[in-house]
Amino acid sequence: MIAFLATLFPITERRFAKAASLSILELYRQVHAAQPELTGRELYAEVVAIRMRIDRNAARAIVLSAEQSFAEWPKERALRFYDVVAYLVIDEFRRGHPGSHGTQTEMRHIAAKVIPADL
Repeated sequence: MIAFLATLFPITERRFAKAASLSILELYRQVHAAQPELTGRELYAEVVAIRMRIDRNAARAIVLSAEQSFAEWPKERALRFYDVVAYLVIDEFRRGHPGSHGTQTEMRHIAAKVIPADL
């Protein structure tokens, strides 16, 4: 029975990652439509602030953490919105499952499939 339940956990993770990524993408579109002057990091920070119900400075710190986690290693490149989404999805999943020690699913890949690369 435990082995069977263990096979379901990655399915739960993938569903969570896809649903959360789609939800964050929709929020991005709403924020961009309401505040077209925001671009790049400032737009990302506004999305994070609204999603997490935090102030813009705290959101900027999260955007920086996403960059450090995904855009600086193993090869430095420009931060993309799907990096921020992946960071949020992983954080939200871990906060919702405090007993877990990470995830079995590569949630970053799921976010990258859902979020257009040009954002």
